[in-house]
This record gives sequence, structure tokens and C-alpha cells, in this order.
Amino acid sequence: MTQDDWTNPITRCFGLRLAGDAILEPDALGQRIVDDTFLVMLNAHHEPMGFTVPAHRDGTQWETVLDTREPTGKTKRRAMPGGETYDMEARSLVVLRLRRENAKQDDEEEEADVAEQTTPTESAPRRIRINTANRQELLEVPGLRPDEAEAIVRFRDEHGPIADPQQLSGVLGGRELDASIRGRIDFDPANQTAPEAPGA
Repeated sequence: MTQDDWTNPITRCFGLRLAGDAILEPDALGQRIVDDTFLVMLNAHHEPMGFTVPAHRDGTQWETVLDTREPTGKTKRRAMPGGETYDMEARSLVVLRLRRENAKQDDEEEEADVAEQTTPTESAPRRIRINTANRQELLEVPGLRPDEAEAIVRFRDEHGPIADPQQLSGVLGGRELDASIRGRIDFDPANQTAPEAPGA
């Protein structure tokens, strides 16, 4: 647009394309800067106005970023191909963005990210290595009492690693642990040579 165009008193509407792929200035490293391309359309007239959106290459698609006719500025209008007419309301502003060629893939990745953020996930509880854990770590085993953690450490010091749930039950005075609790216990390393346990 020329200065005369800007100052023309009868001009009521115009469009401006901000080409993100035509930026001449390089970045701090001297690399080419490429950004999104936007189309800003302004209708200051008191009547509706139609704008023909650019179709500078095959497959051009434009998606709406902002339309002030909507209370929130957002619209459910789907991407429109270049060459079609965008009908603007009177005294309104519209911003379109050139749809990228890999936009479908980006949309799928974004949907996957949203699903991952909104879907609760449960990570498996950490297993406790019964033969290497200290007293504090042993207390992470559900239902294990401080005196039982002390008994486990004392047994290991005197007799070596605990081999299996049956031997652990003996260390705990014959108390059987629930299956859910046993699932939290890792008996490795239990294959070391150790002094013979009492009653073995």
C-alpha cells in the first residue's frame, strides 16, 4: 500500500499479509528466520464485506485465529482453501494463519499431548530391595513396622540375604505378608553365599 492508500478517506477495508517465510533479517546466529504467515483483514465499513483470501500456491489453506464477530474471538470455522471468499461482518477484524503442510501431523501430536495431560496415569510403585534397603527404605513396604525393619537388617547382618517370602516370614516371627505387599519386595541379591541361618 502507498501513502495515498493509507490516507484515502474512502478506504473502509483492507487486508495485510505478514509473510513469515519472507523475513529478510537473520537471527543472532546468522540463520534464516521462518515463522507463520498471517493475513490481517479489517472491515471498518458499516456493511458486511467479502475478502478473497490469497491462493499463491496449490493446496493453500487458511485457518482462523481471530474473528471479532464472535463473543470470544474464536470461531469453529474450518480451514478454507485459498481463492475462496471470507465474509466479514461490518466493523470487524479477522486474522487468518496460513496452514502448514504438516499441520495434520501437528494436530494429531497436539491431540495426543492433550490426551496424555488429561488422562490420569498410574506409575508402578517402586519395589524395595529387601537385601540392600536401609531401615528407612524398608518402611516403604506397606504394613512393615519399625521393629520388623530392624529385625530384617539384623538378620541380614548376622546371616546374609533373605532368599524368599517364606524366609522373610520367619524373620518377621511367622507373620505372613499379603500378596500385594510381597509384590513390592525384590529379593535380589539373594544368591550370595551366606552363613547358615538358624534352623536351616
